[in-house]
Amino acid sequence: MRALTVSIDEIAQANEKTQKIIKPIDEIAFQTNLLALNAAVEEAGAGFAVVAGGVRNLSLRSAAAGKDTADLIEGTVKKVHTGSELVNKTNNAFRKVGGSSQKVGNLIAEIATASNEQSQGIQQVNTAVGKMDKVVQGNASSAEESAAASEEMTARAEPLKELVACRVTVVNGVAKG
Repeated sequence: MRALTVSIDEIAQANEKTQKIIKPIDEIAFQTNLLALNAAVEEAGAGFAVVAGGVRNLSLRSAAAGKDTADLIEGTVKKVHTGSELVNKTNNAFRKVGGSSQKVGNLIAEIATASNEQSQGIQQVNTAVGKMDKVVQGNASSAEESAAASEEMTARAEPLKELVACRVTVVNGVAKG
């Protein structure tokens, strides 16, 4: 876009220089026309009058061509100026788009970083859940062992209970008698 902007500016400058060249051509055509008129008036000879008329016709054609060329160049200069303004606006818009793209890129990089951090966090949570599962399984296993031991102790306590009840009866009977 910068190169295009520079190129459009150079074209505009070249058109302005061309426009400046047309002005002297118009002046030469005008002066040639005056000279031809003066010569036709001052010279009485028919041959010179014909030449003067031819020079006058050439100067009129040159003036018309110069005017047409000047009009064309003036229109081109206006179009180039308009094009240059559009290129500048486009260039500014591209700069804004570039800045926005940079911001979007930065946001995407931040999102990627956050996603990586979340992924690591999830891995840590998964590891912790795995450890908790092992602890829960260990606790469940210990609870089962404790329940089994409790049942065994309850089973062993029954004969002792009966034995103690018998001895209490014996001790109570001996104490009375």
